[in-house]
Amino acid sequence: MTNKQHDESTEEQRLRLLLSRSPTRQRLVSLMLKGMSRKAIAAEMGRSPHTIDAHLKVMYRTLGFGDRARLMLIALSILESTVPRNRGVDE
Repeated sequence: MTNKQHDESTEEQRLRLLLSRSPTRQRLVSLMLKGMSRKAIAAEMGRSPHTIDAHLKVMYRTLGFGDRARLMLIALSILESTVPRNRGVDE
């Protein structure tokens, strides 16, 4: 396993742990994956944008970065690994 693969695996583990402890953060990441803005997410969840920012800050600090795109890539990777794949006729 390369250092990059190890880092990605560690980030996935950290995000899984964060999400497992907080249904609010699960919903937040779910809405982010739908492409919603921070303000739209706040409105959808009935929270203030400042509360959404606070959740994001905790997640970014725990994960060790502050990049929304990277968070989405990790979340998608987790989602992809948990969704059963459809098997085609040829498989």
